[in-house]
Amino acid sequence: MTSPAIQEIFQEAIRAAIPDALLTPSEWASTYRYVSQGPLRGQKWSMDPVPYLTEPLNCVTDSRVRTIVFWSASRVGKTEGLLLNAAGYFMHIDPGPFMNLRPTLDDAKLFSRERFSALVEETPVLRDLMEEPRTRDSDNTMLYKKFLGGYAFFAGANSPTGLRAQDFQRLLADEIDDYPLNAGGMGDPLDLANVRLRNFEKEGLALSIYTSSPTVKGRSRIETAYNDSDQRRLYVPCLGCGEMQELVWSSIVWSELGREPKDACFRCPFCRHIGEEEEKAEMIANWEWRAHAEFKGTAGFKLLGTYSPWITWGGMAEELTRAVRAKSYEKYQVWCNSTLGELWEEGEGLEEEEISFHREEYAAPVPRGVVLLTFGADTHPDRIEVEVLGWGLEDETWSIEYRVFYGNPNQYPSAVWEDFEDFLLTRWQHELGVEMTITAGGIDTAGGCTDGVYKFCKANQSRRWWAIIGASKPGKPIAPKKPSIVGPVRTKLFTVGTEAAKDKAAAALRVIEPGASRCHFPITYEDTYFRQFTAERRVPSVHLGFHVWRWVKIKAGTRNEAWDCRVYNIFARENLKPNLERLTERLMERVAAAEEKKRQEKEAGSSKSTDDKGGDRATPTANPRQPSRTTFRIPRRRGGFVKRW
Repeated sequence: MTSPAIQEIFQEAIRAAIPDALLTPSEWASTYRYVSQGPLRGQKWSMDPVPYLTEPLNCVTDSRVRTIVFWSASRVGKTEGLLLNAAGYFMHIDPGPFMNLRPTLDDAKLFSRERFSALVEETPVLRDLMEEPRTRDSDNTMLYKKFLGGYAFFAGANSPTGLRAQDFQRLLADEIDDYPLNAGGMGDPLDLANVRLRNFEKEGLALSIYTSSPTVKGRSRIETAYNDSDQRRLYVPCLGCGEMQELVWSSIVWSELGREPKDACFRCPFCRHIGEEEEKAEMIANWEWRAHAEFKGTAGFKLLGTYSPWITWGGMAEELTRAVRAKSYEKYQVWCNSTLGELWEEGEGLEEEEISFHREEYAAPVPRGVVLLTFGADTHPDRIEVEVLGWGLEDETWSIEYRVFYGNPNQYPSAVWEDFEDFLLTRWQHELGVEMTITAGGIDTAGGCTDGVYKFCKANQSRRWWAIIGASKPGKPIAPKKPSIVGPVRTKLFTVGTEAAKDKAAAALRVIEPGASRCHFPITYEDTYFRQFTAERRVPSVHLGFHVWRWVKIKAGTRNEAWDCRVYNIFARENLKPNLERLTERLMERVAAAEEKKRQEKEAGSSKSTDDKGGDRATPTANPRQPSRTTFRIPRRRGGFVKRW
């Protein structure tokens, strides 16, 4: 068996026998390039640590390719392995003018001084091509480097003067997501730079290379450029089953296996093989780029940080864990964009104007479409806030009333609980002429009033007034299969999956057309009520190594009781699992029965009136009895949310 050292000698001998003009860029790098940065500076360059860069690098000599797009995480070798190797190849094998475009002019100067100069100094064939710098020599400055057959020009995307200064054959644009949208009022910097390629485009000689870590979804330049490419993604084999797959973050696990983040490993989604960090090099040695779109002159590559030879899966997991524990979305965004190399998706929330136009005039306290009443109550040390919600077919809802009861809910029995109980026992007048009562509801126990809520709910357990506690665990169902038994009075406690409930509430609040899931509100509700629905925002997060969404307050201290009450109403509906169609039939039966009773009473009254008028000797009644009539008295308000906020 031939040793690796002997194999390398043979490979160098073979490369030496190949005319330079026939070398691919990756072969040129392995033959002539020396490492110019880090602890290995001065050593011979090898593609072995970054074999996945071979195909993107060799695209620079593919006559069909006009643009190369390289979307990647940090620390995958893109600057040294792609941009600087391409620059060295252009200088030595295929000379011509090229521009190195950086986010700022200061960055361009630093890159020229630190990175490009080191490339030339450490690589003899390039050093021999450069003219010796002399004082006041305009052919070799910080931003302009002349070599035999061409020049390298350095510019900042924030400087329109530099972007318009020179024509060039190739554009090497790095970290394009950090470019300003407008370069000094002259327009998009990438567009300005590409204008300088036009003379070479006519001859089919122009080439652009765009590289960057991504930023915000929908505003990322590299995302846009990649979407316009043939969208190649890197596939590697599982060493357990051989299945070629992308090394996505969901395949990196630790807590599911009882491990610490530093011991994170790869788990194959096909065969469940567990691959340790030591297997990564062998996996990426058998790389394969696969295109997912039609090639139209732009070769696009997307490379996640999970493939990096310079950061371990455990290191990535530890960095993520620190961000999560710090509850810092800023830290998590850095991890997402730079360490992982994925887009950051900004949070989703509700807009006050989006909801408030759902207000309308009700013809009765309970509108025609309501067939079920529930309540959701949020407790605080000094008050109870509650919403009564009406449900119709296909989960169309009507907010019936929002009330606030002041007092200490942790004391039971007490006046505040008596008032609250009286309110929940209200008989609500339906638009169709019958009365309705509340069927069920949930009362939050996490507001510092746990003991009082437990006792109240235990005393009213038969009424289905449930004690609840929210759990923001992603994927948790809105209503549990069964409650737990808690407290000294043995109260049933239901754990509410608030993330799922809030998703459902937000989706319903965005419905515009009347019908399924539409939310209705009384015209009397004020803007302060709707503002509480906008207090939280849905943002991306990570749970057990997976990307999830969570609802968080936009600003600490913002009031969101109305939002919480709506969530608890959704729980009540889910826990009941009502047959809304059957409830509709029962309501109509009650309405028909009530109308029949009124008809009979009316006929009876009419008959008695005729009898009273029957003969001359009939004595008229001093106080004639009037037909009976069902009356309705609007319940007295005890200081509600809407008018007395």
